[in-house]
Parts: sequence; C-alpha cells; structure tokens
Amino acid sequence: MMTNFQISKFPNFKALLILLIIVLAAFLRLYKLDQFPAGLNADEAAIGYNAYSLLETGRDEHGNAWPVHFKSFGDYKPGLYFYLTLPFVKVLGLNIWAVRLPSAILGTLGVLGIFLLVRELFKNSAISYELSAISSFLLAISPWHLHFSRGGWETNAATFFILVGVFGVLRGLRSPKFFVFGFLFLVFSLYTYHSARIIVPLLLSGLFLLYKNELIKQIKWLVLAGGLALIILFPLMRDFLGPAGISRFSGVGFLSETGPIWRINELRGEHQSWNAAIN
Repeated sequence: MMTNFQISKFPNFKALLILLIIVLAAFLRLYKLDQFPAGLNADEAAIGYNAYSLLETGRDEHGNAWPVHFKSFGDYKPGLYFYLTLPFVKVLGLNIWAVRLPSAILGTLGVLGIFLLVRELFKNSAISYELSAISSFLLAISPWHLHFSRGGWETNAATFFILVGVFGVLRGLRSPKFFVFGFLFLVFSLYTYHSARIIVPLLLSGLFLLYKNELIKQIKWLVLAGGLALIILFPLMRDFLGPAGISRFSGVGFLSETGPIWRINELRGEHQSWNAAIN
C-alpha cells in the first residue's frame, strides 16, 4: 500500500504532519513538567543548585570555578547540562521547571533530529519521508524517551547531540561543510554524558567503515572538522586525566561492584560445614 500512496507527494500535508508530531512531542514532554515525576531527584537537585551557585558566585558547590566536571554525591558529572541550565535558572529562578526544561526542549528537538537522520539515511528511497515521519512519531511517544525528557537527565541531552551529530556527518557526504557541524554536536555529547565517550567513537568507526570511500574524498574537510573537535575536546581530555576520570573508571569497572562478593561471603558464613572444610 505504501508504494501506491506516498505522503511525500503532498508537500503541504508533509509539512503539517511533521509539525503535528513535534507539537505532540512537546505537549507530552512539557505538560505539568513540574509535577510529573514528583519532586526532584538527587542529581536534578545537584544540577539546579550548582547552576544557581555559578550564577551567584562563579563557582560550584565545592568552590571550583566553572569546572568541566561537577563533583556531586561522590561522582563527577559531565558539565554541559549544568551550563545549559544556567539561563533557565537565571530567568525562572531555582525551581523544577528551570532544571527540567532544557531536557524537555532537547527531547522535543530530538524528535526532529531523528526525522532528519532517517531522512538522510534513506534519501534515495521513494518512501524516505514516510520512514522519517514514522520514526519521529515513534520517538515522540516512546515511553523511555518521554521518561528521560521529563527529568533533568544528561543522557537525554547527549542523545539529542548524538542524533544531530550523526546526521551532520552523513549530510557531510553530500555537503562537506556539514562535517564541522556534525563533529561539533558529537563533541557536545562527550561533554554531556559519560556513556557518549564510548558510543561516539564506536559510531564514528562504524560510519567510516560504511562510507570510507566517500569520506576519503572529503579528507580535507574531515581533517578540518577533526582538528576543530580535538581543540574543543582538550579541556575535557585534560580534566579526564584527573580525579574525574579516575573516579568514574573506578566506579564503573567490573571489579568495582563489591555487592556479589559480600553476598558470597554472607552465604558462606551461613554454612558452618563449608567454613570448617576450608579451615
């Protein structure tokens, strides 16, 4: 049926449809944002307070001036979402809306981002618009994306930056100036969430393998975009060699989880015959 009826044949309806999907996404992410979920969690409170502290003193809660990572609850959080929150705290005050609104906005824009990305991936398909519209609609109503869009979650912001960054890289195959745009947004994701520092290099490696012939033809623009990305990444790389990086690796390594060891020792302690055998 889709081969006989293509939405893309109706330009006015096409524009209206994507607009309605974005409006739906915005409504689902903004409606009673300060009430659902109820109250701020610890990470959201830390983001709001540190943003307020920066506005008032130029330093975070620990007295560090404009840090790349924010120390909070024994961990070091990437700082970009904290800085995205600054203008909202400035205008709205220190409240739930100010902390969550950047995530809700980026979540809504992520729906547009996946539309552009899928459109670029299937640009040679007769039903590229249909696939893009379906993808954006599914993300607009996706429960997991709604959940993370309605809280001050760094992962949601990083998802938006990755979507737009990959779109920029793919669009760069046709218009190489977009490489700079794409790499810039991928760098933003690295400043936003720890997992992006693993996901983004893997994505770039996969894109290079898939499109290596096309990318090699644009080597000058790739070098320019990559060089600019490295310059912007320098503060992050320097900071990651300090306590922020050490703390994160020690906290998420497979040997860092001591819960199973404690449970094993607890079970062993319940069996006196086992203790007698090993002693």
